[in-house]
Amino acid sequence: MMLLLSYTGSIGLPNPLPLQVSPLLKMLLLHHGDKYGDGADRSWILGINPTGRVIVDIGLHDCNAVVDAVREGFIVHAFEPAPAHMANCHAKLAPEQRMDAPVAQLVSGALAPADWWTNVRKDLYKHRQNATGFAILYQAAVSDASSAGVNFTVGAGGSSSLHLSVEASIRLGKKDASRVPVPVIRLDDAVDEDLWLLKMDTQGNEAKVLAGATRLFERRTVAHVFTEFTPRLLREAGSQPRQVLEHLQAAGFFCFDLRDSRFAPWALDGKHSLDADAFIEEMDKNVEAALKAKRPSKWATTWGSFDDLACANVAKVWRPASDAGAAPGTYRTVAGPL
Repeated sequence: MMLLLSYTGSIGLPNPLPLQVSPLLKMLLLHHGDKYGDGADRSWILGINPTGRVIVDIGLHDCNAVVDAVREGFIVHAFEPAPAHMANCHAKLAPEQRMDAPVAQLVSGALAPADWWTNVRKDLYKHRQNATGFAILYQAAVSDASSAGVNFTVGAGGSSSLHLSVEASIRLGKKDASRVPVPVIRLDDAVDEDLWLLKMDTQGNEAKVLAGATRLFERRTVAHVFTEFTPRLLREAGSQPRQVLEHLQAAGFFCFDLRDSRFAPWALDGKHSLDADAFIEEMDKNVEAALKAKRPSKWATTWGSFDDLACANVAKVWRPASDAGAAPGTYRTVAGPL
């Protein structure tokens, strides 16, 4: 049975202790994990050597997190289905800092993922050698199957979703929500390199994102996962909440929940159960209790209880090729710091 670790709780930790090998995880815990991608303090990324470190960011919103990562020297694969949100990336990144991925060709099969990577690796290796950040922009949703066009609910200036109806998005407060056709791509059809960080904020589609990255997790090393975890939205997407946790456990991750009920009433306190099923049940009960209040909070009537999870891979420890002495464009997994 999977255990969740709480940064607020006083609990015994596994050996090897993830915090001892992961400066990124230390920073995520220090900054409570909800800073990446929401326009708040992103100082946790400062001071970490970006050389060879690759981020996959799914769900960009204002694109500020991608911009900061590129400025610090990271390589970022950035996925965003909402046209207005992707426009933020084009506006904030200089032309020499970004390129648009050929999503239509990848989704249709006209361009094989292997051929795409043969071409793109040359550009990425150049940026790694020069220690300059770079973003590959994918105007697409991410799920467990690639498709040329799926209706996607978009709310201007806020969350967008692959699975939620317009009515459900209006319930979440997006009164201007509408359906627009967008391509959908699997990570396995887009990315083929070791990842320092996989970040997901997909409004409940996280289980399907992971299901579409099976080959990536098997063939490559994914060192960290930072994901939003919202049981109600996961169920509305046709998934079970524990599918996210099971996938991460099977891939060798230890996960820490980051939100704290002292500051975020939709989260649990540090004394919650460490068993995955019990953790999910307690999140559901948290919603039920809030709904019984004389004036239920908006979070209880809309998205429900949620948390952010920061996970470290202790089964496959990652190290950039430039540090390991590997040939250009190749990677290998070795024991060493994350």
